[in-house]
Amino acid sequence: MDKQLVPMLHYAAGVGVPLRFDLTDPHGVRSTIEVAGPFAIAGRGDECDLTLKDPSIAFRQVYFQAIGNRVATMELFSATPCNWHGPAFQGWMSPENVLNVGGYRIQLTDSHWNADSDVSPPLEFRPRDERHAAYGPLPEVHLELTNTSARGLQWPINRVITLVGRDERCRITVADERVSRVHCALLLLPTGLWVIDLLGKGGIRVDGAPRRCSLLADGGELQIGPYKMHAHYPQIAVDAASAQLANQVVTGREFVTQQNRILQVETYQDTLIVLPVGDSQQYFYQDIYVESSRVMDLITSRKYQHVIIDFGQSIDIGHMVIEALASLCRSSTGASITCAVPPHLQAKLERTNLLRIWPNVPTRMDALQAVCAQA
Repeated sequence: MDKQLVPMLHYAAGVGVPLRFDLTDPHGVRSTIEVAGPFAIAGRGDECDLTLKDPSIAFRQVYFQAIGNRVATMELFSATPCNWHGPAFQGWMSPENVLNVGGYRIQLTDSHWNADSDVSPPLEFRPRDERHAAYGPLPEVHLELTNTSARGLQWPINRVITLVGRDERCRITVADERVSRVHCALLLLPTGLWVIDLLGKGGIRVDGAPRRCSLLADGGELQIGPYKMHAHYPQIAVDAASAQLANQVVTGREFVTQQNRILQVETYQDTLIVLPVGDSQQYFYQDIYVESSRVMDLITSRKYQHVIIDFGQSIDIGHMVIEALASLCRSSTGASITCAVPPHLQAKLERTNLLRIWPNVPTRMDALQAVCAQA
């Protein structure tokens, strides 16, 4: 999984803990599997997170996706069915559920996962027609095919999870043997549309680069086999047009961060300047991951090479914001520098990786000069 994107997908999905599974093989040998990201695949393939070595089990049998404090579980159209024991399974896996397949038993290790039926599972929930606090405010997105003879074909995204593949049971069906039966999953979150490779043939590419998971920004390109699709966010275009009418010089992606209250953003040439504002401990976890994901989108778009963290407007910094800022620094392809740390935060930040790993200078001007020196 792409290391720089994993923390941001955790934030974007509202998942604060790793996925852990108790796996019991057909001989009764039990092991605990911890997965780095907020999703996992179980199957016969060596690249699966939970490897089930039984010839009757599909190469990719089951897909697990954590969203908030819930774990959605989806079978990937295998000829070998899965059997559930414990409470009635309704799309969300509970710690009391036991998934049986090919002599293997899979169970969530931790007890904090919620599986009540108050929230429709992500394969059924229709974000264009309904709202639920568990999913947050979801953007309107559609994908457009941009090559082949079917160029111009569009798919509106109206599920939280949309399966893409050759199988006719996928919501987006690509009838081509070069595409796997279930190739990838589209995950709609408040930060935008994410794509997750389900170990399909040849994987996936986002903006030309191979990815295990990635955010599809407005205009971003997803490639599956020979097929290329672009993501479109209609509201971003509307907002950008409104801003232009108000004589604001912004682009779609920069405009998104204008709504940030915790992590404000300024730019200078190819440098992104992030300003943690006020007392970040007064904000909810969801606010932090939504805003940090917006900023990460600017970095992963490769438009900005360097990152400066300017603490000049900070009153207090919570650990979640510190982790988010560290993720932004790690994702930079150029220099990452911190600056303008207030005296009352100096000791606190010196105990974190932010000041241990990345240079800290007194002022923003010093930081910009340091960036120029490293360019």
